[in-house]
Amino acid sequence: MCGIFGFYVPRAALSEAVATIPRALVALAHRGPDDTGRAISEGRDHAAGFAQTRLAIVDLSPGGHQPKLTDDGRFMLVLNGEIYNHLDLRPALEARGVVFKSSSDTETLLHLLAHEGIPGLDRVHGMYAFGLWDRDAGTLTLGRDRLGKRPLYYVTTANGGLVFASEVRALLATGHAPRVVDPMALAGWLERGSARDPATLLPGVRSVRPGHVLVRSAKAITETAYWRLPPVLEDGARPPDDWRQRLATLLDDAVKIRLLSDRPLGVFLSGGVDSTAIAAMAARHAPGGLDTFTLTFDEAAYDEGERALAMARRLGVRHHAAHLSSTDAVGSIEAALEAQDLPSHDGLNTWFITRAARRHGLVVALAGTGGDEVFAGYPHFRRFGDWLRLGQALGFTQRASAFLPAPIQRRLSSTASDLWQRLPTRLRKGLGLLGTRGDPSGVYAVVREMFPRGLARDLAPNVSYWTNDGAEGYPRGARWTHALDPSLLLSHLELSHYLVDTQLRDVDVMSMAHGFEVRAPLLDHRVVELALSIPGHLKAPRDGVNKPLLVEAAGLPIAHFQAKKQGFVLPWEAWLRGPLAPWVARHLDPARLRDAGVLSPEAVTRARRHFERGPGIINHSRILSLVALSAWCERHQIRGLAEESPREHRASNASR
Repeated sequence: MCGIFGFYVPRAALSEAVATIPRALVALAHRGPDDTGRAISEGRDHAAGFAQTRLAIVDLSPGGHQPKLTDDGRFMLVLNGEIYNHLDLRPALEARGVVFKSSSDTETLLHLLAHEGIPGLDRVHGMYAFGLWDRDAGTLTLGRDRLGKRPLYYVTTANGGLVFASEVRALLATGHAPRVVDPMALAGWLERGSARDPATLLPGVRSVRPGHVLVRSAKAITETAYWRLPPVLEDGARPPDDWRQRLATLLDDAVKIRLLSDRPLGVFLSGGVDSTAIAAMAARHAPGGLDTFTLTFDEAAYDEGERALAMARRLGVRHHAAHLSSTDAVGSIEAALEAQDLPSHDGLNTWFITRAARRHGLVVALAGTGGDEVFAGYPHFRRFGDWLRLGQALGFTQRASAFLPAPIQRRLSSTASDLWQRLPTRLRKGLGLLGTRGDPSGVYAVVREMFPRGLARDLAPNVSYWTNDGAEGYPRGARWTHALDPSLLLSHLELSHYLVDTQLRDVDVMSMAHGFEVRAPLLDHRVVELALSIPGHLKAPRDGVNKPLLVEAAGLPIAHFQAKKQGFVLPWEAWLRGPLAPWVARHLDPARLRDAGVLSPEAVTRARRHFERGPGIINHSRILSLVALSAWCERHQIRGLAEESPREHRASNASR
């Protein structure tokens, strides 16, 4: 694991580009405390430079140093991530004459890409983001793993070059990213809680899409997919026992290969299905014993310490717990907020648990990330089919309103918008289903809504472009029919959107803030491909147990999980209304907001007052998101909105 940075420039601009490397390394230092490296390679017309800050996990010797070049100097690679099966890939390369000089997975990937090109990624199991320079062809290739576990951002430059990095902060530090907010991305961020990948909040700064490679040549930039999520095709012909066995085999291997590490490794264990399944399978492949880790809290409603300890005893693993008090949270929250690369309401829990685990001596941990998205664990999976049917049945209400005169439509729309944002969240979302007409993208937009449309517009009154409906930014296809399993459909949407746009971005940046690596075996692409064809009824709760198929595939008794379990969350509702209330007020101070010029101070103040009155209209995630945006703008001196282009709006609509 590491932080990577690089550029592709005309040779005449090389010296200027090289001068930015030290600033990039400083910005990425937290991602790689063990080593730094840089390399420059010049082609006929263009040149490339790569830099890396290293977190040494596989091959702790100097052989793990990056960037790496082939002996002839033609290919140069910089890698962030882990290639779990890299040793299995070596024999075929050695048969072609490759002589390896280290046990580094980076060296394996370098030679694999040099000999096979992008098709070689089909045989790679791992999480990765890389830059590959081909000196002879004069091309830079950027690649990202299938599910998007490792981030990779880029921006083009005025001289025809391209700059990339593991974090947006490195692009800001080197002067390549503009310090204004993209209004279109801000609209989506307010409506959905995050900018829709590949966009970021900064104009021109984009992310390489998961499962894609981007190639920059002297003539053009092209981006192509080497892997996509499989379509929603339920396979109902297999008996349940066959599904369990196939899933058990894949899960066992997914966990086993992720135990590859030359540094202390453990498992985050909360006592729930996902983490316990991973710990149980990991323990079978750890003859020296396995370490598990959890956080505990003073607030009993959120504390899972006893449950995690009970599960650890059943599994026979060495369990460790770290206590996080509200006092510690208050004292550390500013540092956690500063660790965010892009503003988010999510990820702070990851910052706290990885900090505690790093202090304990661990450097790597397996986690249950993605388990709810893959195995239909969220409560809305059980309701999604009903919501689709309700939207279809009541879609006539929206169609009927189209026959009203335009002035009446505008008056009703204005009145409805004002009333809409005053409704409690659950009621508002329930009524929001009426206008979806049963379109899966529209229903999903309601499920994942951050701020209601009227409030979002109040928060950003200087944004003139807003989506016509909450579903814009989500891919549209044929309308849902009863032939499509709604839980599989929702899994596909969650894996394509929330997981990529929010969860994986935050897990990466908040764990790497401590030089800590988190691995997600439940997001092994083979497991995901299999799970998206398993009939939804096999994943539905059974005997009071959520995700029973995963429990059985891990070889665990169903009875162990019949007690109610919540997700891993911190006591934000209590903290933000209590000891952290002054912190919220400081970041959402009207003078600070006016200085940034992004959000309306008046609308933010109204939202904060709604939150202070108690749960209902505005919950903690909305307040955290506003605090995060305000702090991010101040930290990076981001001021105002970029100029909107109607042409971009039309192009955006056409592309969807």
